[in-house]
Amino acid sequence: MTPADFALALFAMAIWGCNYAFAKLGLLELPPFALVSLRFLLVGLATAPFASTPRRHLARLASFSAVFGTMHFGLVYLGLTRVDAATGAALVQLQVPFAAILSAASLRERPGRRWAAGVGLAFAGALVLLGEPRLSANLGFALLIVLAAAAWAVSYLQLKRMQAAGPIGPFSINAWTSLFTAPQLAALSLALERDQLAKLAAMSALGWASLAYQVVFVGVVAYVIWYRLVGRYPVNVTSPFTLTIPVFSALAGAGLLREPVTGPFVVGALLTASGVAVVMVSSHRRAAGAAPAGEGSAA
Repeated sequence: MTPADFALALFAMAIWGCNYAFAKLGLLELPPFALVSLRFLLVGLATAPFASTPRRHLARLASFSAVFGTMHFGLVYLGLTRVDAATGAALVQLQVPFAAILSAASLRERPGRRWAAGVGLAFAGALVLLGEPRLSANLGFALLIVLAAAAWAVSYLQLKRMQAAGPIGPFSINAWTSLFTAPQLAALSLALERDQLAKLAAMSALGWASLAYQVVFVGVVAYVIWYRLVGRYPVNVTSPFTLTIPVFSALAGAGLLREPVTGPFVVGALLTASGVAVVMVSSHRRAAGAAPAGEGSAA
């Protein structure tokens, strides 16, 4: 990887990591489902002009949006109303071992000891995070983020099946998923939340800045960078960068929200990240070993 692409990869991870803190700033002014619904609507409108209309994939995209957009993001934002940004980002990393477990179950594989050790290590780190004293009164909201990670794992399998059915561009996935997700979350907001329009009209400059960051930087800039890098380099080169997301989230939480970085958080986050790294390495090696000659990098 060139130094310029290395810097771009870290920049994209910093954008995604800082998003947890910016999302919490937005949640101070709008309820979670209303905020994330508006986020998806604006991302969809921004990316739709660059997307094609994959008619044969529309039904799959609608199903994908229900799991990835509504369940995953909806639960993450709901959990962040009571969970600090750094812990939320660390718990979301469980999506990797969850996806590995579901993939192994669906393919009926026997993953091996290293893979199992990585999964166990990741969940041990999560238990340390969930045992933090500051989460004791909000444990249910932290578990919502764990459930969101499991939803992401399900959506990962959905996406793999969608791509197996025929090619579909990343901008099309991003645009159509956003446009399908926005009304689902808006319906949940209308059913479960109150005074959304009044709160939207009263949003401060900081609230609008938070929303703009989530739409422009997270929903567009970071994805454009990441899709470019994923298309240029093998997965085993790009995926380890995602382990830096909780680090950037902890820094943003401490800087923007004055959230403390405690010893239990550091231990739990390190255990979770280490387990995720082991799962990644083990999964990539199995994929490379199963690929035909010359296709290891692509796998």
